[in-house]
Formats: sequence, structure tokens, C-alpha cells
Amino acid sequence: MRWPLLVWLGLLAVPAWSAEWRAEPSVALRQEYNDNINLTALPHEAVWGTILTPSLKLSRNTEVSQTYASLLVNINRYRGQTGLNRNDLYYTLGSNYKTERDIWAGDFSYTSDSTLTSELNQTGVVLARAQHNLLSLKPSWTRQLTERGSVRLSYMFNDSRYSGGAASGLVDYTYHVAAADWLYQMSEKDQLSMTASYSRFLTTNNNYTANTVGLQGGLTHSFSETLQGTLQLGVNQTRSTLKTNAVQFVFDPSTFSFVPVLVANTLTTSNLVPVLSAKLSKQFETGTLTGTASRELQPTGNGSLVETDRLGLDASRSFSEKLVGSANAAVYRSRYIGGAVNAPSSRYYSLGLGLNWRMDERWRLDGGYRYARSEYQNSSVAPTSNLVYATITYAWPESMSR
Repeated sequence: MRWPLLVWLGLLAVPAWSAEWRAEPSVALRQEYNDNINLTALPHEAVWGTILTPSLKLSRNTEVSQTYASLLVNINRYRGQTGLNRNDLYYTLGSNYKTERDIWAGDFSYTSDSTLTSELNQTGVVLARAQHNLLSLKPSWTRQLTERGSVRLSYMFNDSRYSGGAASGLVDYTYHVAAADWLYQMSEKDQLSMTASYSRFLTTNNNYTANTVGLQGGLTHSFSETLQGTLQLGVNQTRSTLKTNAVQFVFDPSTFSFVPVLVANTLTTSNLVPVLSAKLSKQFETGTLTGTASRELQPTGNGSLVETDRLGLDASRSFSEKLVGSANAAVYRSRYIGGAVNAPSSRYYSLGLGLNWRMDERWRLDGGYRYARSEYQNSSVAPTSNLVYATITYAWPESMSR
């Protein structure tokens, strides 16, 4: 399955392969301290870690096309914790091609990292630590119907795998999303949108399937040159099918007794979930402030869909041309739907503070702190973690090649 996807995206990028590319290589070294890296309530030790991160960005732009690729590797090493010594990989490849009225685009990505990294930030669900390998493909087509109106058809395929198999308690799955968008530019300040979507979540053991039909409408409004807001509201209808095995006692006339028999059961449920996505961004002379609120259905490694509510706030401020400070906070509330996971709703809190000092054109120094807390309803146990880090980065001069 993966090779045809790679070939497809490679063909999409063919027009730019023989053209001039811009390369941006860099390398970073990070030292961190974490007093609860697994965010667990069990007895644990604090850890010191060293992370080496080489990366490379490639890009190619013409009047009608854009092609880009990136590769980033985290080489994680922790003192006295060999089980944490893993390499994370982030790879992307994408291209788009424009004609007078059409835009053809395709994005491919492969991510291999911990479940407590990218997946936690997306769902707010704290899973057992395991390596999560995610393959994603996103082709799309946009057609300009009129001067103000356009339509977009898109498809997303995710193939999600977890290392450790059944021992990790996580379930591999595939996730498909097909969507049709209508966009209309009402004025210079207002844009309307409508989205109809269909998604299918399927665990690789075929025990759980969820089909979702969704409809959303939205408005983007520019209040001023420095203040912009977006609001989308809609509803998702999810029909879930869960296959289980249960023990049923059946009367056996030959022995005149009841004997246990394993019987396959199928449980079908339906959930109507309101969804929303809101964003308000303000740009100041020396900084930015962005607030977000959302409710989404997300796939998880527990073999189920989860309804995630998220509130977020991000801020940045330039103290000088070389020194920038940042702060971010987020609150998640997550609830499983479909009956595949029997667990109470959970909350996840995160707070981050950071400073970025650009020493010169090539060298950059970053430092920061992150706090995290996880809670489950009706439970008095709430594990927390505190992370402190410092990173030094060197970026080589951009180079051009054919």
C-alpha cells in the first residue's frame, strides 16, 4: 500500500525535480530534565536527556508550482533509562500545481515518535508510552468557480501503527476522511465556508468500525488589519460497530447440564456530536496573541474515537530584535464514544514558557519550561510533570542546487 502512495506523490512533484532547489540544513542539541516523563501515577524517577536533532528543508517555487520536502530526526538519549533511548523521525513531501482556475495539491508525511508527543497534543489522551508510526496522505483539488467562489475536494488517509503490539495495550488502525468544501468571499473582510465530510475509522483487528458523516458552516471575519476571527459550527453523526466475544451457557442434553460457549456479539451505537472550531488572532506592534476553542472527533491508539474539547491560548512578544518570549496554555476534555473503551472522561492541562535568543545569523539559543497534568473523572489521582530544557541550534547558509 505504501509504495503506490510514494510513487503517486513523486509523480506530482516531477515538474520541479529538474529545477533549482533551496536547501536549509540545521542541527540542534538539547538538554532536558523531566520529573515524570511518562506522566504516570506509578512510582517513577526523574530523568536527564540529551537530544540531537539534525534537519533538512528543501523547497522549490515557480509561478505555477511549489514543491517542498523536509526531514527531521530526534536522537533521544536518557541517562540510565535505556528504554527511552529512541529515534524520532519526521518526514514530509508535498507539491501543488496551479492553472488558471485549478489547484492540484498533494502532501505525504511519515512520523515516528512517542504517543506522549504529537498524539497527546492532538487528542489530550494520555496513552502508554510506545513508538507511534503514522503514515499520512492528503491529495486535494481546488476549483475557482467565480471571482469570489470556489470548491475544494480533499481526501486524507492515515495508517497508524504502534510498536510493542498487544503488550503495549494499543491498537493499530486506519482512518479515512473525504471532504467537500465551498468557499465564498463575501467582501474583503468576510469569507463564508461550508463543509460536508465522511470519515471511516477501522482497527486493523476489525473489532471496531466507526463511520461519521459531518456538516459544518463557518465565517472568517477581519475586524481590522491586526484582528481576525474564525468560527465554524456543525454536527457529526457517528455510527459505531463493536465486535466482542461473550460466554453464554447452553444446555447440553447429552450431559444434562449447561456448558459455556463463546458467542460472537455485535454492538451498534449511534452518536450525534456537535463540533466547533473558533480562533481569534490579534497582532500587536511587538507580539501576537491567539485564542482557540474546538470540539473534534479524533482517532486514538486505544482503538476508539474520542470526542476532544480544547481551549488554547498562545502569546509571543519581541523584547528586542534578537530576544523573543513565548507562552502557551491548553486545556483538554476527552470522552470516548462508540463503546469500544469503557473509561471515564479525562482532562489534560499543559502550560509552556519559552525564550528564544538569536545570537547571530547562524546560532540560536532556546530555553523553556513545560508543565503537564492529567486527570480522570471520579479519580483523586492526578499525575503531573515538569520539564526544563535548553537548546542550541546552528543553521547553515541556504544553498541552491539543481
